[in-house]
Amino acid sequence: MKIDFLHGITMPNFGSTELYKARIKQRFHDCEGAAPVDVFITRLDDSDIPRLKREEQDWLDTKFGCNIIDALTVSDPEVDELLGEKNIFYAIEMPLKNGQKQIRALAQLSKYKGQKKLNLEYMQVNNNSNMPDVIQGAGSCLLYAAINLAKKCEIEKFNLHSIPSAKGFYKHNGLRKIGNGFYLTKNLYDKVLGTLEKRYSITLNKEEPLL
Repeated sequence: MKIDFLHGITMPNFGSTELYKARIKQRFHDCEGAAPVDVFITRLDDSDIPRLKREEQDWLDTKFGCNIIDALTVSDPEVDELLGEKNIFYAIEMPLKNGQKQIRALAQLSKYKGQKKLNLEYMQVNNNSNMPDVIQGAGSCLLYAAINLAKKCEIEKFNLHSIPSAKGFYKHNGLRKIGNGFYLTKNLYDKVLGTLEKRYSITLNKEEPLL
């Protein structure tokens, strides 16, 4: 499997499941205004992430323009089993006319055994200068998938840390601020999910496995 983050291309055999369909906005650099575009919110086959980290890290870093694989924290499977850690990976994939898909955003979540919290460890939207367009709404759609998983698994609290430039984004999406991070308790899941569903016309495509 090869992922070209420079052009966002993934081959058809990329290990992912299309969970939800959503409609976000796309604006090309040489055009005025933005147009709606349909994308899929997918859950990645995390069994392939360690191989990517081992074999393709330098290549992916160059193409994506950042240290993407290091950001997707993958430790030794035996250590994960000992700690009871479960990692979940989501992506925003945009279908192309040639039958391939374009990865435009990635997120990683973690859950530790015995804890009633789900943590958003990392999220990145690919709007770098090498792309011919800018998309709006991909991060919010990833957030939807994460919060919906927390709801389905009856997780008490959804947590994340935020860089200063992203604080407005999380506040806009209904999360509550605490210190340098944000959180959402289970009594607020439905309200935030309902808002995001309406804003991005999100519909279910396939049920995902729970934690």
